Amino acid sequence: MRRRIANKKTRNQLNLQWHRNSFKESENIYLKYAKLFRDNSMRVDSGRWPIQFRDAEFSLPIRPDQMWLDWDLCLSVLGHEIEIKQTYANLLDSELQFDLMVDVGANYGTHSALFLANGLRSVLFEPNPHCLEYIEEQVQEHEWPAEVHACAVGDSDEPLTIHYPQFDTWLGRISDGEVPVFETDQAILSHKVKQVRLDDWCDEWSSKSILLKIDTEGHELNVLKGGRRLLEQNRSWVLFESWKDASRSRLLKLFDETGYDLHSLPYDPRCPNGALSANDFLGHPEQNFLAIPR
Repeated sequence: MRRRIANKKTRNQLNLQWHRNSFKESENIYLKYAKLFRDNSMRVDSGRWPIQFRDAEFSLPIRPDQMWLDWDLCLSVLGHEIEIKQTYANLLDSELQFDLMVDVGANYGTHSALFLANGLRSVLFEPNPHCLEYIEEQVQEHEWPAEVHACAVGDSDEPLTIHYPQFDTWLGRISDGEVPVFETDQAILSHKVKQVRLDDWCDEWSSKSILLKIDTEGHELNVLKGGRRLLEQNRSWVLFESWKDASRSRLLKLFDETGYDLHSLPYDPRCPNGALSANDFLGHPEQNFLAIPR
């Protein structure tokens, strides 16, 4: 399989087959093949990997010297966290009309790319310099209507530190100094980063219908604390990650106080599932949820 992927002609054939996959099939391919080039020095032809999502097509780069990263990203776009990607597709196919997608913890921008390619303006927040370079290259390549901020989002304006494994840069975690524990033998890189609050944009976004996505590796509660006025006044839809730890009950309290119901994924507004009870949310085995204003 590595040889077929490395060769541009056979890789293009694989891409055509990949586009016929269901989300579940794309997930299986991601789990099986995404890490193929982690420890492989095989020569790879450069090129781009086309991606079709709803009514739009875009592409991601295939760079021989970055194949460990590029191939993983190409398969993750539709094959990683498929309950989120299914929800995105359902939202785009529904009668809901969002004016803005706000991507907090944008990582390499593969989530917001699905909306940007479909013409929805997006604002991306990402503190990791390695991810930012990739995001900016794709925004320029496609001339997307994106606004990119090189910072962390939280509940104050005090600087923070981001930590991440050298080759799993998407696992960045924010702290006020202490290095988090990562289950890896990779070197852990750390950088000081600027911190902003979502409420800083509350007035600017007051008339916008917003889809807010938050994936900050355990920092979600701080993001929402710093965006409480935005939740209360704008009534954004919020797609967020919640680890099954002590912070989950605090997230539940904040959403309840600001008038939101919580739903499991995938979610389809055309045939919506019911809101989760407090106990169902606290005990839910999954990590990704959707908060909808009551």
